[in-house]
Amino acid sequence: MIVNELFSAVACPANTATPAVVQKGVGGFLCTTSGTLTVVVGGVTLCTALAVTAGVFHSIPFACDGAATFTTAGGAVGTMAIL
Repeated sequence: MIVNELFSAVACPANTATPAVVQKGVGGFLCTTSGTLTVVVGGVTLCTALAVTAGVFHSIPFACDGAATFTTAGGAVGTMAIL
C-alpha cells in the first residue's frame, strides 16, 4: 500500500508569529535558516523553542484542529507543513 501525504505550506519569516488555520494537523518544518520554533494550536503549546537547523525537515507530527501560531526566533526561517 502506498500512502501519500500532501501538505499546505505556510511561510514562517524570521522572528515573527505566523497565524494559520490547521485543518487536520501539523506535519513539520522545513528550515532554511537555523534558530528556534514554537508551535501553539488552540491555546495549547505543542513545542517551545524547538531548535531547528538549516537544511533539515523537522517532523512535528501532531493531529489538531483550529487556529495555530508558528513563532520563529533566533533568526529561524522556513516553511511549516500543515494538513
